Amino acid sequence: MCFIKLQEPSSAFDNCDKALELDESNEKALFRRGEALFAMKEFDRARADFQRVTQLYPSNKAAKSQVALCQKQIKEQHEKDKRLYANMFQKFAERDAKKEADKGTENVGGMDVEESGGQE
Repeated sequence: MCFIKLQEPSSAFDNCDKALELDESNEKALFRRGEALFAMKEFDRARADFQRVTQLYPSNKAAKSQVALCQKQIKEQHEKDKRLYANMFQKFAERDAKKEADKGTENVGGMDVEESGGQE
């Protein structure tokens, strides 16, 4: 917990892993590892730890609320990724359309020269 409060989630994660090697169903270690993963923005893995806590200890309300918080963050991340990729693909499509338009203009310009050269 100290490492989490000190903004060192990777150290907290490592310590929780060591505790879980000794007792894989340790409620506090699972919960704290979930908090560390959440701080590291590993929302899927954090949710899995919190869900495990709720399975083993159904009365743990803090873990239940953390599951909901993780799901919210996962949803927000998916929306953010969706917008990012949509914009990325839109930019590529616009760039490709511009290249095609430029290529078409060059071809039309080239034909005009050939046609006028043939008519003279």
